[in-house]
Amino acid sequence: MKSKKLSQWEKATNELVHEFITKYYNKETSWYWIGDEIGHVIDVGNAEGFHSLETILQALRLECPIENFFEWDEQNNQMYAAWIERDDNSKEPRGISMEYFIKRRV
Repeated sequence: MKSKKLSQWEKATNELVHEFITKYYNKETSWYWIGDEIGHVIDVGNAEGFHSLETILQALRLECPIENFFEWDEQNNQMYAAWIERDDNSKEPRGISMEYFIKRRV
């Protein structure tokens, strides 16, 4: 049986994801936790996007503008894909922080 605090955390976490979906996608957009693991990664709109809870919280905390969020997400995905393709254990960054990205755009 889940503890009351855990149930409250799961409810609050789902509410934050709903806020994120409403802001960055569309209120009607479907989403779900991959593997039913609340707090890990969501799949948005049948693979429109995959976002970790960390990314969701960061976007909401920073009040990341919508256009910047999707630019940042695309750039990070490209950087990560390039890093994986090299497969050389490079110490190069695998992405760019959202906060830094936003500051560069403003």
